Amino acid sequence: MKYDAAIVGAGPAGSVLAYLLASQGVSVLLLEKERLPRYKPCAGGLTKRTLQCLPFHASEIIEDSTYKIEAFLNKEKVFELSGEHPILWMVMRDKFDHFLVQKALDADVTLREGTHFISLEGGIGSLTLETSAGRFASRFVIGADGVNSKVARALGFTVERRLMCALEGEVYLSDLALLNTFAGCAHFDFGVVPKGYAWIFPKRDHLSVGVLTVSNEARSLRKSFAAYLEAKGLSESGKIKKLKAHLIPYKPNKNNTLGSQKGMLVGDAAGYTDPIMGEGIYFAIKEAWLAARVFVQALNEGFQVAGEYSQVLRDEFFDDISNAGKLAYFLYHFPLLSHPILKAYGKRLAAYHLAVTRDEKRYADFGRALLS
Repeated sequence: MKYDAAIVGAGPAGSVLAYLLASQGVSVLLLEKERLPRYKPCAGGLTKRTLQCLPFHASEIIEDSTYKIEAFLNKEKVFELSGEHPILWMVMRDKFDHFLVQKALDADVTLREGTHFISLEGGIGSLTLETSAGRFASRFVIGADGVNSKVARALGFTVERRLMCALEGEVYLSDLALLNTFAGCAHFDFGVVPKGYAWIFPKRDHLSVGVLTVSNEARSLRKSFAAYLEAKGLSESGKIKKLKAHLIPYKPNKNNTLGSQKGMLVGDAAGYTDPIMGEGIYFAIKEAWLAARVFVQALNEGFQVAGEYSQVLRDEFFDDISNAGKLAYFLYHFPLLSHPILKAYGKRLAAYHLAVTRDEKRYADFGRALLS
């Protein structure tokens, strides 16, 4: 069988794109190198704009609805922000990603899990994918295979971006009373990790705890993680499971080629994430919608249209990401200036950031608020 589209990677971008295309009558092959469900290190906080971007409800896999955030600077609480409506919705990525794949399967997507993408050959509209499970024919290929995308290399794309490094673990507490104190509340700690921050996100029966840095020197993250657990009083009763590091792309080059007549990139492969918090699920799902629109047009009008995809992403994201990048640089590289501002005006600035995650404001508004 020759598929209209072969998508490599069954994360949020790949699975939602597969669902969107199949729902429009496109024949889709979805390849995933792992067996599902599979664990993925991730804080697992969904914003309002992320949920609004999903083409279906996801309430069945929500672990915690978080109505309050508490922010700390050098271990001292500097502000809290709360409201009548949730600020974040917490998920475990193994359950979330598997849920999205099931939606794609319901839309008649063909899934091949435990299948590694190896190489690509062929011409426009007639490609052959070499995989660990054999060869598959497709008119088009889409790389949703992460920050070190093999599909990007197979298409000849050079994707320039910077990388954050995060270390995240699932912490199970024997002290249930302590666990309950974190329910409905997310912690953000600044000043405990060089050029980064730490977090605690509550889940149904445990805490997702992590540290992140934009520094090139990320070797000390394990020490930072251990020190953070100690500072938060989680060392004695906490059992750490699945402590893993992962890379998060940010600040993509404006001139990156992300689409051609043969294929395109979505998700971490494309390099767009929030440079302040490292959140990428919203961008992954939004890119799925944009990629679906471009692909369906290309299928109907000729694949040369797919080359416009890079500009579509630039128009949608680049200016806002650029403004966010300036704010992130100030926050993480100039703590002698940014930390006093965070202490004095953090609650107001957090409210602006929350408005961004609710799609009510843009990062340019955030920047103007900071300057004022």
